[in-house]
Amino acid sequence: MNIEVTVRLWHDKETGEFIAHAIPIDVMSFGKTPDEAKSMLNDAINGFVETARMTGTLEDVLEECGYERRGGDWVKPQASHEDLLVAVGA
Repeated sequence: MNIEVTVRLWHDKETGEFIAHAIPIDVMSFGKTPDEAKSMLNDAINGFVETARMTGTLEDVLEECGYERRGGDWVKPQASHEDLLVAVGA
């Protein structure tokens, strides 16, 4: 089984770590390099999936995130992606 995700990756200047975020399942991890962060994210996703399998909620969770099952794989929902500058405060 494969689960398709979009990965957002950024550098946290405060910690010096790279953060990897899998969308739309909302799983995150980090590492000292971009490759390490993505590898750790892969491990975190596998842990997430295994836990959901063990509790019998995997299909429900993925469907709630907008996934569609195609054969043995789960395909992420199609979404547009844009950056937005938001003015906050007075």
